Amino acid sequence: DLVSGPVALVPPKGPVVIYPVWSGQDMLRQVERIFDSSHILIKTAAVCDFRFESYSDQKRKKKEKAFSLAFEPVPDILKTVAARKKPHQMVVGFAAETHHIRQHALQKLEAKQLDWIVANPVGCPEAGFGSDKNVGWLLGRHGQCIELPFTDKSAFARLLIKQLVEEFVSQHLPLARGS
Repeated sequence: DLVSGPVALVPPKGPVVIYPVWSGQDMLRQVERIFDSSHILIKTAAVCDFRFESYSDQKRKKKEKAFSLAFEPVPDILKTVAARKKPHQMVVGFAAETHHIRQHALQKLEAKQLDWIVANPVGCPEAGFGSDKNVGWLLGRHGQCIELPFTDKSAFARLLIKQLVEEFVSQHLPLARGS
């Protein structure tokens, strides 16, 4: 299942159910709808942290006086769903950081009660935003640190998912077998 806002990316091929959403509130509602039947939730990108406090369906005409726009916080989708995680679920987030990358990611991991977080640098032109490459670390709540090599984003995603599935199986398969 892929819950996605409006993006310029081509949807993935294969057996993928895509849930298009427009706003952060729409995304929260859709993620909450499918979360209970999920084993692993991977939140790769955050919605905007703030939204307009009010909207108008009419054009605002120019005036001689300036005006201000008021904003309010958007609910934290990752933190909201992680708080209701069941023992058979794994919740993974991303921390796109420009400095003190692992330190900030670990703070986010703890604050949002995640199982894993991908810490990746975005302040360099070679990887992250605006690049076809990525690099980073997969950090676990029990102190694990797995280096994810500099590679193209498709290979990075495959490595990440392979690692997360291995971790999920190692943690949950013994429970399913009753051991």
